[in-house]
Amino acid sequence: MKQPETLPARSTERACWPLDGPWGYDGVLYRRATHLFGAYLLGVPLLCLIRLLFPVQLHGREVVRRLRPPVLVVSNHQSLIDSYFVCLLLGLVPRALREPRLLPFHTPEERNFMAGPLARALHLALRCVPLRRGEGLHQPGLEQVIELLRRGNLAYMFPEGTRSRDGEIGRATPGVGRVVVRSGCAVLPVRIWGMQQVLPIGARWPRLRQPVRIRAGEPIPPEVFAALPDTPRGWLEAAERLLAAVRALDWPER
Repeated sequence: MKQPETLPARSTERACWPLDGPWGYDGVLYRRATHLFGAYLLGVPLLCLIRLLFPVQLHGREVVRRLRPPVLVVSNHQSLIDSYFVCLLLGLVPRALREPRLLPFHTPEERNFMAGPLARALHLALRCVPLRRGEGLHQPGLEQVIELLRRGNLAYMFPEGTRSRDGEIGRATPGVGRVVVRSGCAVLPVRIWGMQQVLPIGARWPRLRQPVRIRAGEPIPPEVFAALPDTPRGWLEAAERLLAAVRALDWPER
């Protein structure tokens, strides 16, 4: 009697954008194309639009002018567009007009930002390395971010892992700590105020004329994390230190 044909097991691995090759994340053609799109075609017009539509106060731009990759930028997380405001207003994108490696890599949640082919193409053009919430500390996206930092790039991540529901800074998650411990990079802490009013959770469009404040602190050298063990406990401690540095950034009194 003929046995029923068995289907091959479906792989649980999902296809990731490659790291190497001309069009890989660290490839020369990808770097040039995303630099042209992210800094010139999108970055400068969007910066002008934000400046026109939102009253923004900044502190610490002189710190950004001194940055030398590899650096991981970390901040509290209040809205889906936090990283756009931080990178444009603090000057990372204007500096990237001259220094392509200062155009940062981002780590959006894949199912929120890269669900369809058009959204995926757009965010790949914006140097996004997708992560999936709930899929652990060893997923391919985290490995790619670690390697990109080791190769002298700049990246942006949120130590909380998800947006705040009330504007308060939440708990640290170990994923960011793992990136820092394994890559040996410096860290730039940034604190944001007011973005939960600009784009509250559930809102589809930003609310105009909402005040925003952004402050960058002094970079944390890699030596601060060098003695931490390369274990989940060490990763969590690193993330907690990062988030403590963000929380410590008060708005300076004039």
